[in-house]
Amino acid sequence: MLGVDPNRGDGSALREALLRSLRVAVPSGECVPQRSTFRPLAATPGHLSWEWSARCPSPSDTLTLESHLFEREAPHHLHVARIRQGGATVELILSGAERVATAQLGHAAPVGLWRALRLGAEHLAGGLDHLAFLLTLIAAATSLRALAVAVTGFTLGHSFTLALGALGFVRPHVALVEALIGAS
Repeated sequence: MLGVDPNRGDGSALREALLRSLRVAVPSGECVPQRSTFRPLAATPGHLSWEWSARCPSPSDTLTLESHLFEREAPHHLHVARIRQGGATVELILSGAERVATAQLGHAAPVGLWRALRLGAEHLAGGLDHLAFLLTLIAAATSLRALAVAVTGFTLGHSFTLALGALGFVRPHVALVEALIGAS
């Protein structure tokens, strides 16, 4: 993705691709990435992790993130940004529909229920495999009760497995999972 092989060269092509795709700003202006601080971090097989610093025009508790990562390759991809300052952590979720988010550092704001439901609906509507699966559930249901049980069971199971992955309890092989999703 991004047209860059992360295992080739000195990492400069990947660095430039990431820096073109991500923007950080404070109210007084854009923060400038410090290319000399760009470095890879240890990551599990199949994952990449990078960090770098940015110099902002002035200190601020308000930080705006803009992400165009995987905009062409995976437009419905969700990005979770975790920002730490002192002992506080703020998380932001960016999506294909919402590529810009603002955080008030030191003031954790949980993702609201309606926003989480909307993100889930956008994710579901964004993939033909998701829609085919949903249509199969509807076609296979013999009653509204059977449909409700199937949809609820799928939602709970999907939420549970996503939580296990997000919390780091399981590290599934991405290509295998995508193949199984398509096959199901």
